[in-house]
Amino acid sequence: MASGRLAKAARGELRQLLPVGLDYDDDGQVMLSADEAVRSAIGQVHALFGQLASARQVMMTLRAQGLRLPAAGDAAGGATAGCRNWPRRRPRTGGSPPRCW
Repeated sequence: MASGRLAKAARGELRQLLPVGLDYDDDGQVMLSADEAVRSAIGQVHALFGQLASARQVMMTLRAQGLRLPAAGDAAGGATAGCRNWPRRRPRTGGSPPRCW
């Protein structure tokens, strides 16, 4: 399985899940998200971090303002579905919480 991924990567055909704020265009190139709400939220996080210099303070400020950051899979329940469904037992990890931010 790993050799298949390596072969695709060598040919330039390997596509991976991108972080929130990035998307693939029609040609398969990585580009900024077309969703203005996502771009605005990411810009706000970067601006706050420039002022506060602490990720924890940024998250506390956003929470105090009642702002919610977009996450990958929010609409379809994709990558972050485990975050919303916690606490449930996860047999492979012994019940430890999913990695969410």
